[in-house]
Amino acid sequence: MTDTKVSPFSGKLLMFHGGLLTGVGIEQYGFSLATAMRRDIGAKYSQLITEMLGYSDDGVNLMIKNNWLEQPPMIEIIR
Repeated sequence: MTDTKVSPFSGKLLMFHGGLLTGVGIEQYGFSLATAMRRDIGAKYSQLITEMLGYSDDGVNLMIKNNWLEQPPMIEIIR
């Protein structure tokens, strides 16, 4: 332990790990939804997936705001 006030990890790294964990959580809820035998539990999983997607959207908006999200490679259209 040190008495430093500066975080040893960057915000970009923490956002990456947060997004990764959110994606894994959505994946696990999807798997649970696919294997659930009861309709009431399936409805609850669907609600949780929707909430997690909203949380994920907030993370993407934060990354866009901080210019951490880059545009993926695009296909060049030849005319």
